[in-house]
Amino acid sequence: MIVFGNQVTQFLVECAENIILELKDRKEKFEYLEKDDRTIISIFGEVNFKRRYYQDKETKERIYQLDQFLKLEKRERMLPNVKEKLIEEAREMSYKKARQKASYETEISKQTIKIKLIN
Repeated sequence: MIVFGNQVTQFLVECAENIILELKDRKEKFEYLEKDDRTIISIFGEVNFKRRYYQDKETKERIYQLDQFLKLEKRERMLPNVKEKLIEEAREMSYKKARQKASYETEISKQTIKIKLIN
């Protein structure tokens, strides 16, 4: 079940990336520059995929539109639902058990959990 969930998550992320690429508004405002590898933590473990880097044609600002769609801050590796689950579990049990419940077989440091609780 976990492997299937991971594969579905990867498929959905890749579909979202492809939809963004084809959006008329995106084509008018943003120029596609390159693809980069990305790894995020989902409730099913780590998900690896490629994301596109875009540049605003007017302001020249560079962004990953997929990150905005997924509501990921810069350098954030955790999907919002993992962060919520991690915080919820860490309030009830040890950090070690919380990280095991929040994301299947993914190493999440105690320090990361502590930071998520504070923020």
